[in-house]
Amino acid sequence: GGRHIFYIKQDGGWHWELVAGQTFPWGPPGIVAGFPIDFLVDPDDPSVLFANNYGGGNVLTRDGGQTWSLASQGYTGAILFDVEVDPGYSGMVYTAGKSGLYRSAVGGSDWEGLTYEPADLIETYSVALNPHNPQIVLSGQDMGGGLFRSTDGGFSWSEVLNLGEPYSQPRHGFKRIVFAPSNPNIVYAGACIYHVDLNANSTLTSYGIFKSTDAGITWQPANDSQTSDICVNDLAIHPDNPQVVYAASAAEGLYKTIDGGEHWQQLSGLPVDVRAVALHPYDLDVIYAGTQGSGVFTSLDGGTHWNQLVAGMEPNDRIWDIVFNPIDPSTVYAGSFMTGVYQWLPDES
Repeated sequence: GGRHIFYIKQDGGWHWELVAGQTFPWGPPGIVAGFPIDFLVDPDDPSVLFANNYGGGNVLTRDGGQTWSLASQGYTGAILFDVEVDPGYSGMVYTAGKSGLYRSAVGGSDWEGLTYEPADLIETYSVALNPHNPQIVLSGQDMGGGLFRSTDGGFSWSEVLNLGEPYSQPRHGFKRIVFAPSNPNIVYAGACIYHVDLNANSTLTSYGIFKSTDAGITWQPANDSQTSDICVNDLAIHPDNPQVVYAASAAEGLYKTIDGGEHWQQLSGLPVDVRAVALHPYDLDVIYAGTQGSGVFTSLDGGTHWNQLVAGMEPNDRIWDIVFNPIDPSTVYAGSFMTGVYQWLPDES
């Protein structure tokens, strides 16, 4: 199966011994090593072995496979989906990717893995830090249905929600987790099917939005009949009012709630597949939305009317992330799946 990878060692050409994969997970401590696709044995010492992995970079053993370490500096090299920075210490950075959750305490020049039981963080898509207590970390799997909470910066975990029970569909997980800036006891998480298709369609369904009011310890659905089966790509919370939330979906556009998730309104004027949503930190009626195949849209009235902003951008670009410059929010950055990073400057509007 794909959850645990097994290493085997040949013994005299006739017998095989399982040497890695018995524990959770195999590979260096805290790291999901991935699927081995290539080996290199030291010609002078056959107990020294390098393994190159799909989904996890290069790892090294010096004892014939019993223990492993990284053969590169820090992160193993697989695709990354989310990055969070400690608001009190910019050198502390968390990143979530195919080979798990990682942390750097030195601004990204070195990394340590944070995949420890029971946090089965294979295919990790999201990570969130409590802004008032960054030692509280939430992370979600993209395909196994688990949402995990740590109170020590990611070195020990408890599972606080799982889509497997009572939810039954496989390969669903939490694609976005967001603490409310004005009240970090309130957290929202969006569920989506594993690796949303590049081109969305009306059959992309999941379990919508979930909410915690105790900083991620307990959770309840925060849906009405419209959102209970949507596939959530992104969430944005009003900076002053945790009851106001925007949810970007993969097949039904953008939704808004003003009562903490009891009722939702589907906003018109946008494509059906919205991949990113961001709110201006001061001008609270200004919203930016990134779409799959139609670039960026903006609203100046809280989502009632929308205009497309594609000057200088491929008009059919796939925008998967949008960030306001925190020092000068009139400058906005958009991350494209196709072409890299765009910067929108106010004098070019």
